Amino acid sequence: MGGPRARVRRLLRVVLLLTPAALGVAAGCRRGEAPPPNLLFVLIDALRADHVSSYGYSRPTTPSLDALAARGVRFADVMAPSNRTRTSMPSIWTGLLPSRHGLFTNYDTLEDRFVTVAELLRQRGYRTAAWCPNPSLNRRFGMGQGFEVYDDEILEPGTGPRTWERYETASRVNARALQWIDREPGRPFLAWLHYRDVHGPYLPPPGYDRLFVPGEARPLSPEEVSRRPAYLTLPDDGNDLEHYVAQYDGEIRYADDRLAELLAELDRRGLLRHTVVIVTADHGEAFLDHGQWEHGALLHGEETQVPLVIWRQGLEPRVVQRMVSTIDLFPTLLELAGVTPPPSDGESLLPLLEGRDGAYRRTQAVAESAMPGGLQRAVRADGWKLIVPPRGRPPELFHRRLDPAERIDLAAVRSRRERELAGALESILGPAASHPFRPVSEPLGRELREQLRALGYAR
Repeated sequence: MGGPRARVRRLLRVVLLLTPAALGVAAGCRRGEAPPPNLLFVLIDALRADHVSSYGYSRPTTPSLDALAARGVRFADVMAPSNRTRTSMPSIWTGLLPSRHGLFTNYDTLEDRFVTVAELLRQRGYRTAAWCPNPSLNRRFGMGQGFEVYDDEILEPGTGPRTWERYETASRVNARALQWIDREPGRPFLAWLHYRDVHGPYLPPPGYDRLFVPGEARPLSPEEVSRRPAYLTLPDDGNDLEHYVAQYDGEIRYADDRLAELLAELDRRGLLRHTVVIVTADHGEAFLDHGQWEHGALLHGEETQVPLVIWRQGLEPRVVQRMVSTIDLFPTLLELAGVTPPPSDGESLLPLLEGRDGAYRRTQAVAESAMPGGLQRAVRADGWKLIVPPRGRPPELFHRRLDPAERIDLAAVRSRRERELAGALESILGPAASHPFRPVSEPLGRELREQLRALGYAR
């Protein structure tokens, strides 16, 4: 790590200086005159929005991201299309709701007929590369479509099953990405850096494992202990939920510091002034907020609300309060690159980036996920949220404006609102209600099965 405190402070100063003047770029450059920008897409796996400092969290987990947000656009209300990486990421890259691309389980793969951002940009001369050390994003599941380089190596050099080195990824992802960027610095690029560190098990490196020592214990009940997934069991946890949360927050700070290093390296190369930076997450994490330990179980806010920050040279800093979806990144990335996006479920965020809020038309957002018995779906509209589980289970209705934690189920007393949202959900999905599952043609190999199991993807 090497003297992280002083070094990170220096790097943060670089991030804080991300202004048009500091970057030496003329502020009034017309879009048509500028070359296509680089697109740096940093995905922090399992980062829930309410554990980000600029989203109101009490701990200083994300000073680098907060500094970037202060100079760019922070979206305050962002819904992911799912609570699992396997389902959420294809939606981001294709702009399609999960029911349309059909990736819900460990055995589904993205069909070639779906067009990704990477494919469209590569056709326009972009270099495209991704570093995705998450086994659910393995290339055999079709996730590499359009990427010239798709590095899905898991990066687990540690020998012990509980050592942090086995799961640390961000610093090595940075190194590999920068090495690739240096090969052809003159061509625009799309680079997807997938930081897996925040994903459980929560094993931050030395210096970060004691950064947020819990001040007060929250003992686990015997039932909670019995339901805790084996892969999440931490050494010396004392059966204390706050210990897990503190380690999770330590991982967030570690990833955030690596983000600062990445931006500083791009700035040192003179590339940052030509780069759009997008930082978001695929889903959140549960931490027993609704009785679940991990993500992938329910569609409440702790699993589906994620951060989103976009920065580019000359952008007017602001906070967008409108509800958006990360599916909207599909048309947004294409338009930022000067490419007309094909039809999708996404709505371009460009009007919101430019302060033209009235031109952004999204009023509803949908999330979907598989659970025992079928698919569960959630829809948000007009400050309300409806969660519809598989048949035989009652729906849940929440007033998000008055109850953002989604604690008070109003389905029994607001039946009219429930019917309205159910009708909206049916209208949005249309024929997608019968999801096109297509399992991989071969059984998963032993190594990939073990990698999936190590991160809790055994089901």
